Amino acid sequence: IVTLPALSLLAAAAFWLDARRQRRRKRERSTGVVFGSVLATGILFAIVIRATFALAQALSPSLEGASGAVNYAIPFAAGPIVVSLVAGMGPALLVALVFAIGAGVLMGLSFPFALFAVVGSLAGIYGLGKVRSRSVLLSMGGIVAAGNLVAIVAIHFLAAGPWGADFLYDALAGVAGGLTVSMVVALLLPVFEHLFSVVTDIRLLELSNQNL
Repeated sequence: IVTLPALSLLAAAAFWLDARRQRRRKRERSTGVVFGSVLATGILFAIVIRATFALAQALSPSLEGASGAVNYAIPFAAGPIVVSLVAGMGPALLVALVFAIGAGVLMGLSFPFALFAVVGSLAGIYGLGKVRSRSVLLSMGGIVAAGNLVAIVAIHFLAAGPWGADFLYDALAGVAGGLTVSMVVALLLPVFEHLFSVVTDIRLLELSNQNL
């Protein structure tokens, strides 16, 4: 649980130094928001991911053949997506890399899970381009689920299978993971908006729709 906050602190420091060196465009977030959101996201989502990992491990014995698949339902992409909304694309991409490394470490230095986490995160960040309201987070969850499936197919292909029931269980868990990401983001995004006094694109669109 310490790995992700530590890596997130390094990511936040890197963006803080970068913001001090050069002038940002007016629409970009302030240095304090970037640093704070990256660090807070690292700490909070490290706890969320560790808790869901513990839950997955507790459920594994009762799932028999699908015991390993439940790890694909862990919402690794939620943190980078929240950072993208609050601090911007650049910090989100770095956080996605940090969380991918953390996922690999959490799963016992597993490259497949690092790949899974980064593909899902990038899919979610891309899905934010379709944002029109808070309800579209469900669509974004579908995009994350699609990214998860692509990653799972790649993992099974690189491992030369199996393609039977194990693949089906992994695929179903990956889809569930995408939907879990959308729920976690929808639940925690208002907290970050309030905490950093940030009006995200989703909130702006909601306000504009109310004025129509």
